[in-house]
Amino acid sequence: MAGLRHPHIITIFDIGATDEVVYMSMEYIEGGDLKDRIPIGFTADEALRVVEAIASALHYAHGQGVIHRDGKPANILFSADNTPLLSDFGIAKQATVDAELTSTGTILGSPFYMSPKQAEGQVLDGRADIYSLGIIFYEMLTGERPYPRGSAIKIIVQHIQSPIPKLPEQFRSYQ
Repeated sequence: MAGLRHPHIITIFDIGATDEVVYMSMEYIEGGDLKDRIPIGFTADEALRVVEAIASALHYAHGQGVIHRDGKPANILFSADNTPLLSDFGIAKQATVDAELTSTGTILGSPFYMSPKQAEGQVLDGRADIYSLGIIFYEMLTGERPYPRGSAIKIIVQHIQSPIPKLPEQFRSYQ
């Protein structure tokens, strides 16, 4: 992951372990995260700018064989000049690495943003990250998650079984 170099991916300087502690050293970002900005609100243009930047970062990462697997607003940081940066590759996985190194059937990530395949513990590809980004986009536009209530299990079941929520009318005709 430390080899990923993209203008919308946080720079990772070092990854290692000492005794039983695993660490990741990365650049300091002072502009806060998307989680704190969502309650303030976004115009459709502002939300689209963030999504385009993060989609570009994901496209690059996927091209390098890396699946993030934990897309959520807290993992999108903003630099001092307001540039969105994808961070926290802590549960990222190289798509080409043997699937048995990550237990099939193990669920990793935030239930509010995980794709149905991820929720079911299936083998993933970059589409899982795109799903998460779509959920983030929905939340940026509406101010709430599409499945906002319930236990982690109930939220996961909603991602798997519930129909996709419709955007409010003001966003349906956005061009």
